[in-house]
Amino acid sequence: MHYRLLDYLACPIDHAFPLALEPESLRDSDTIQEGHLRCPQCSRDFPITQGIPRLLPDDLLSDSETAREFQDKRTEMKTRDEQVDIYLKNTGLKWLTRIEVPRTFAALDLSQDDFLLEAGCGIGRMTALVAPKARETVGIDISFGSVRRNWERLPEAVRAKAHLIQADLSHIPLRGGLFTRALSSQVLEHIPTHESRARAIDEIGRALAPGARFVLSAYQHSLLFRLFGQKEGFHPGGLHFYRFTAGEFKELLSRRFHVHSLIGILAYLHFAACVRKG
Repeated sequence: MHYRLLDYLACPIDHAFPLALEPESLRDSDTIQEGHLRCPQCSRDFPITQGIPRLLPDDLLSDSETAREFQDKRTEMKTRDEQVDIYLKNTGLKWLTRIEVPRTFAALDLSQDDFLLEAGCGIGRMTALVAPKARETVGIDISFGSVRRNWERLPEAVRAKAHLIQADLSHIPLRGGLFTRALSSQVLEHIPTHESRARAIDEIGRALAPGARFVLSAYQHSLLFRLFGQKEGFHPGGLHFYRFTAGEFKELLSRRFHVHSLIGILAYLHFAACVRKG
């Protein structure tokens, strides 16, 4: 964790900042490998493990019975941690990446003046490609194993201007209005329940400055899947998914964004380019 990341962090529960870094002696380092962060308002503690800040809501760290949202998210964390190497070898994702990347770059229009939020960075399918084009990039993901593998795969030159955090998109631990660009690739469909997806969109909107660009993709409930697939269900390992109709997707994004374009990719994905409302 770069020390300067403290300027961007806030409590995922109440958005209070700055977070206190403990022990105090860590302030003498440019990078921090172990320690913890404390919220000045609610006094919650969040660990830093192997250089990764872990800023999750309490319900995601507990084994107790809670609402479906947190049960499914805990399952996702476990599944993604266990299947990091499987995702790295996924041929289908590699082919989709070749199609997504040019569209993403064109829609984001990144420059060295931009602060980029990657909402759901995973193992780094996009991170190493987009981070060099921005001034700084903050990537967040619910899976600690994925974030660690992402960091290990980043070239040294990219690490110098990138920050990775374990966090929940419905409770983003970042200050509001900081980012000028945001990217989310095939993530929103894995957030369980409409309410938690809506909170994620609200949280991404809160993190962005008015007029900031947001580019994202998510599963499409196309004719193909209406005939031969499910609208909602679970992938092997228990990973939840939801396929959006075009109307549902646009309505969800319109909570905080003007949707400038919405197209389909291979009858599999929606691809949207948006601007944060003022």
